[in-house]
Amino acid sequence: MELNERSRRPLISSYTAGKILLFSLAVFISACLQSSFFSALAVFSALPDLVLLCVIGIAVYDGERSGAVAGIFGGVVLEAFGAGGDIMMLPLFYMLCGFFFGIAAHLLFNKNFIFHQY
Repeated sequence: MELNERSRRPLISSYTAGKILLFSLAVFISACLQSSFFSALAVFSALPDLVLLCVIGIAVYDGERSGAVAGIFGGVVLEAFGAGGDIMMLPLFYMLCGFFFGIAAHLLFNKNFIFHQY
């Protein structure tokens, strides 16, 4: 049996693998910072949520699917660090935020929203 050109193609490209690595590293570092350093930094008893900001940024930059996957990953990492409650609601919450912010960014912003002309 001879291999054709399609069967020798890699499953994901190096660009996609680098993007996945960069997004997961950003979410993991923000979860580490949120659960260790910023948990002691309370302003009027309010704690900053760095993972949510990271998930929203990924959703706006790369779309609703990447935002949802980053949200699930961020929620699971935060639950593993013990930052969430007992019933594992953080992955669901972050997934929904990433998904809906990705859709809202796609509908509201142009791809080049810095130089948007009215």
